[in-house]
Amino acid sequence: MRFLALAAFIISSSAIACPNLAGTYATCRSTTGQTPGSTNMIVTQSVTNKITTYEVSATNNETNEREQETYRADGKIQTQIISDPETGITLETSSKISCSETTLSIDLSVKLNDEVAGHANINVVKVGSQLIVDSTSFDGEETIVEKEICE
Repeated sequence: MRFLALAAFIISSSAIACPNLAGTYATCRSTTGQTPGSTNMIVTQSVTNKITTYEVSATNNETNEREQETYRADGKIQTQIISDPETGITLETSSKISCSETTLSIDLSVKLNDEVAGHANINVVKVGSQLIVDSTSFDGEETIVEKEICE
C-alpha cells in the first residue's frame, strides 16, 4: 500500500514538474550574434490543473516593439493553419511545449503549402539569476545554432 501511495505521488508530481523561470531580466543578449536580443523581459508563470503556463513579454532590440508570448507546457501538439484565398498559399505552424524539472522545451515546425519551411528546438533553463536559451533551427537551407543569456 505504501508503494502505491508513493507511486501516485511521483506520477502526480511529475505532471507539474516544470522549472521556475519567473523573473525580470534587464537584457537578453545573443552569444553568437544571430539574434538582436531584447530588454526588459518579464516572465510570469502559473499552474492550473497541473499545467504550467509561462507569460513572457520583452522589448525587441531591433524593432523596439513590446512582444508578448504565452507558452502552455502541456506536452500536446498545437497546430494552426492559415490560408490566403487570394494567393492559395497555406501556412501551417505546429508547436509542442513541454518541461522537466529543469528545462522548458519548445518544438516548432512550419510548413508552407505542405512543404517543410522550417523547424526549431528551443530549451530554456534558469541558472542562478540567469535564463539560458539554447536553440537550434533549420530554415530549409541552413541550420542555425543560437544561445541567448538573459540577466
